[in-house]
Amino acid sequence: MTYRKTFIFLLIALVFILSGCAAKGPIFTDVKSNRPDKALLYIYRPWAMTGAAVSYQVVLNNVRISPKLSNQSYLVKEIDPGEIFLFTDTQNIDRVLKFTVEAGKTYFVSISSKNYAAMVFEHTAYLVDKGLAIEELKKCKLAL
Repeated sequence: MTYRKTFIFLLIALVFILSGCAAKGPIFTDVKSNRPDKALLYIYRPWAMTGAAVSYQVVLNNVRISPKLSNQSYLVKEIDPGEIFLFTDTQNIDRVLKFTVEAGKTYFVSISSKNYAAMVFEHTAYLVDKGLAIEELKKCKLAL
């Protein structure tokens, strides 16, 4: 009987822990229109089991972006045109994405994770085609 109570307790605790890591904002509906003098940047994390319980701190041009990205969440940022570099700051292997943005255009960046060894992950940000990004974003909520 003690094992059963312990199992139920652990199961309930796991539900609370994982629900706290879920995105809480409104679900993605459509791409926003952007100002002609700015670029619009969507940064998102599609659902993945790897790293699901961890929220990622995104860094854009050496500035931490708030809020952190949890599993199945996204951020939208208006940025100045020019070269940018973006990465996650997770205390693991974080790959840097460098590219140039133009005013009036919209860009989509997806962040994925790979597990290399026990508790060692590689996080990679990469540019995504608009069609694929919208399909993946439809399953994401705005990070709050």
